[in-house]
Amino acid sequence: MLLSEYYKIINNAGLSGSAELFQRKGAYVMNTLDWLTKGKISVIGRRILIGIACTVIGSTAGASLAINTKEVKAANIDVDDELKTDGTVLMRCIPANDNEDFFKVVIPSSGWLTVSAKGSGDQKLGYFGVLVNGEEQLPIGDLNEPSWDYLTYEGSTFTAAVEKGTCYVKVQRKIDWWRDKYDYTLNASFTPVENTEKEPNDNFAEAMPLPEKQVVDGFITKESPEDYYKVELSQESAVKISFSANDDFVCYILDTSEEPGPAIYCCGTENQEKSDILETKLKKGTSYLKVKANGYGYATGAYKLNWEMVPVKITAITVTGPQNLKLGKTANLTATIAPDNATNKTISWSSSDASIVKVDENGKVTAQNVGEAVVYATSNDGSKVYGMLKLKVETIPVSKISLTGEKTLRVGNSIKLKASVSPADANNKKLKWSSSDKSIASVDANGKVTAKKVGKVTIKASAQDGSKAYGTIKITVKAAEKPKKIESVKTKDLGNRKIKISWKKQSIAKKYEIQIATNKKFTKNLITKKAASSKSNLTVKYKKNGTVYVRVRGLNKDGKAGTWSEIKSLKVK
Repeated sequence: MLLSEYYKIINNAGLSGSAELFQRKGAYVMNTLDWLTKGKISVIGRRILIGIACTVIGSTAGASLAINTKEVKAANIDVDDELKTDGTVLMRCIPANDNEDFFKVVIPSSGWLTVSAKGSGDQKLGYFGVLVNGEEQLPIGDLNEPSWDYLTYEGSTFTAAVEKGTCYVKVQRKIDWWRDKYDYTLNASFTPVENTEKEPNDNFAEAMPLPEKQVVDGFITKESPEDYYKVELSQESAVKISFSANDDFVCYILDTSEEPGPAIYCCGTENQEKSDILETKLKKGTSYLKVKANGYGYATGAYKLNWEMVPVKITAITVTGPQNLKLGKTANLTATIAPDNATNKTISWSSSDASIVKVDENGKVTAQNVGEAVVYATSNDGSKVYGMLKLKVETIPVSKISLTGEKTLRVGNSIKLKASVSPADANNKKLKWSSSDKSIASVDANGKVTAKKVGKVTIKASAQDGSKAYGTIKITVKAAEKPKKIESVKTKDLGNRKIKISWKKQSIAKKYEIQIATNKKFTKNLITKKAASSKSNLTVKYKKNGTVYVRVRGLNKDGKAGTWSEIKSLKVK
């Protein structure tokens, strides 16, 4: 196109002689010239439309690319067309009197922009590359050419890491650009990446907080070559930092200066991610992690970063508590863990012999049987550290036996002695009873003493737990007591010479003696009957009719009789 054609279009738009109108109506003119300017506009024509290009770029770049310092650089780019990322192929030509073409690319998010170009015929001499806000971006994988890739008739492709916004593709003749036109085709595609970093985070003040165990997916581009993250600790701690990347990246640990501390280096490739872990100590308060390209800073791409506290493992467990237990007793053991800041302080309790010493999950032990056992407290953090305590279970022996009860007995009588064993929680309270003279008084297994004859005897209760403890009591046996006078004797004629005799029982009487006669001296027609101690009445058939006399008395164990009752009389029919 001739230069005069540009002036004609501008005059028709009403812009001649007015720079202000030239700027205000530039967008209209660019739209009008769009079909004329695709690969065919002259160098001088491009320069005339700088102001219009500035307006167009500012209005189409989106919210992220308002007119700013960086866009001033971009505004100086004379855009030939927009290159879509849907694979649409553009066919273009750089004329003999031109040197380069520029194409705008709208980037929807962080990701990889792949650009493919191919010269027609045997035309090999050309470059192409991506510019971000007017700054050249190094093609990935081509370090020999500082900024560009060759454009050949076989076709060339490279991929660049880009941020959301607008970037530009530049196609340039390499040599002899003034001699002939240059025909080529161009197309692009875009692959978004997972990017969870919060932009901007390019310095200390804007560092993104990174909580423990939160994985951040970051993305390094020429536009945003450094990312900062902030780590907060309540105390100095050992931490593990995990870092992976698909290019030559480094992650530095910083304080509040740019003086790098320990670092993690990852040199991955586009198809193979590399990862590494750094364990180090971070101070109390705020520390920073800075991710950037290693070396000369050509690397771009994705990375993952996270950190977590390094578990502080248990190094020692000390078990304390009583080493001797009485059978049936319980005790609480204590496990002291070192170091005090161990991450996982939980332990498991166990016993070498639960039949002797049983232990629960809280360290409470119970003495089950006499013997010895070892109680263990074992760490649950994988350190395999344990503490132990040896316990001996013993019985609680009888230390004293006290016997109480009546100390005087009559022949034939019995008493139950009471035995008090000390201590009250002695394990074996069984006793063995014995008498020093069984002919005077005997004792059974329950401590029941029976008097047999007059005399003195010692009753003994001995412990059966091997303690040799015993208790004694001395008992005097006296002669059996004579029964007292029987009271409340009653008689009744039942007819047919039958008589019913009743009386009041006595505890001393072991038998009762009943006499019936026809005179008060009980010498005529006398009959004598005996009744057991359990009886309180007796029916007797007499041999004569008429008046008879009745009396009753008790007999003790020895057969000694008590006093006769009052004489009762009645008529027998």
